[in-house]
Amino acid sequence: VIGRTLAEELDAQVGDTIRVVTPLAGLDVSFFAPESQGPRSREFQVIGIFYSGFDEYDTRLVYVDLYEAQDFFDHGDVVTGVEIRLTDPEDAPIVAAQIEESLGGSPYRVLDWEELNHNLFTALRIQKLALTVVVSLLVVVSGLLIIATLVMMIFEKKREIAILKAMGATNGAVMRIYLLVGSSIGAIGTTFGVALGYGICRLLIAYGWPLDPDVYLIDHLPVEIVPLDYIIVSTVAFAICILSTVLPSWLTAATMKPVDGLRYE
Repeated sequence: VIGRTLAEELDAQVGDTIRVVTPLAGLDVSFFAPESQGPRSREFQVIGIFYSGFDEYDTRLVYVDLYEAQDFFDHGDVVTGVEIRLTDPEDAPIVAAQIEESLGGSPYRVLDWEELNHNLFTALRIQKLALTVVVSLLVVVSGLLIIATLVMMIFEKKREIAILKAMGATNGAVMRIYLLVGSSIGAIGTTFGVALGYGICRLLIAYGWPLDPDVYLIDHLPVEIVPLDYIIVSTVAFAICILSTVLPSWLTAATMKPVDGLRYE
């Protein structure tokens, strides 16, 4: 059973015969023994084609009957590795450490799925970190725009603020007005942004975003919607909007004196 990408490269179909060649007589250090044999080859019939979505597997991985593989590598009734599948994949590092401790270490080695694909997950972590920094900068810029908008609004409404204060409005009352304005801007922007992001994620799940497997190792962009991520992003974005509103509301509107707002009227 061969991967779809490998089948395309070999132009192989189900029922075709392909020749498998191993450069070593075995998969262990027995190759270096004086009695070791040279490379071996054998013809196998393709009985199926699989697709995993991971180019590294679809290009290089093949499945062979266990007894045929043992005979091919002349290993007798032994195997070179055992794969274990867990109910919860997140438990793999813990279980791997327990198994390695039970086996006593060398010559046995235990690899979990994350360590086995270390390069891929390292690249994904770096990309995620870069995206987090970029998005954070965008949110900060949005907060600065809210500050600029409120400051301009306060200067345009200096006369109205002065009249309200002359009629008895307190600093806290004026501050609450602009806090309400800034919070409304932040709430509308956050809601629109989260809705837009959710809609784009749903479209990517439905239609996919193709990637070059030679570069990204996967042929499409995997998307998973996690409600907790939306909650965290919305909360942080709205909190930044509130903080951006407090500064101009207090330093400009709340502390303005009535005479300053009516001086040139």
